Amino acid sequence: MAKTEKKDSKFAGKNQLLNKIIPDTSIIVEGILSKRIEKHELKLKMIIIHEAVIAELEAQANRGRETGHLGLEDIKKLREISSKYKFDISFKGDRPGDFEIRRAKSGEIDSVIRNLALVENGTLITADKVQATVAESKGISVILYEFPEEEDKPLILEQFFDDNTMSVHIKEDCVPRAKKGIPGAWEYVIISNNKLDGDDVKNLAKQITEEAGSRKDGFVEIERRGSTIIQLSNFRIVITRPPFADGYEITAVRPVKHLSLGDYSIT
Repeated sequence: MAKTEKKDSKFAGKNQLLNKIIPDTSIIVEGILSKRIEKHELKLKMIIIHEAVIAELEAQANRGRETGHLGLEDIKKLREISSKYKFDISFKGDRPGDFEIRRAKSGEIDSVIRNLALVENGTLITADKVQATVAESKGISVILYEFPEEEDKPLILEQFFDDNTMSVHIKEDCVPRAKKGIPGAWEYVIISNNKLDGDDVKNLAKQITEEAGSRKDGFVEIERRGSTIIQLSNFRIVITRPPFADGYEITAVRPVKHLSLGDYSIT
């Protein structure tokens, strides 16, 4: 049976040693494995990553999608922590062609990852309910991770806002600034004396993207090469990066006042 993590339950595998796990793209993109391993909530001997996962993430990164960059960064992190947490990491399977990558949403990539889990007699870990259901129907050991509802958790961006903040503007190697006031009567002010370097802004962009993927009130609206537009709660966020911009930049806008029809002078 598929094992599921829900809001108040423990991650399947905590205090349990898993021999082989095969993550799919959904798990890698969210950075779930590295987070759970570092929190000692997941113990394992080996991670096997299908070359199809690498190919899909590479294709996304080349198209400028933030998810591709996030996934590749997490695979890099898994390699870095493998010695400390005493697990092996390997890459298997054939690299898919352009046709399979283009049809990833139709299940082509998911299918080859399931087959690898079956051949290796390993445990598939996924955040995709359809993937888990199909794997379970084929007798594959599977762990389904379901994101907890986190609408009550403060958003990472809220640290930069107060009641009078219209928008926040963050750029690497600069101090964060904000527009404060109301439309027609605002000022552009420094909100921190600490400059944020490229890694700081990149990590902030990563956390925002992860929040958008894990919350019901968040989604990625537009993703282009060099830019991402996200709606997260009542924040509208634009993330830009090379080659569109010189470096990572984040602009977040939030309404400071909700107007009714009576607030407008209509004659």
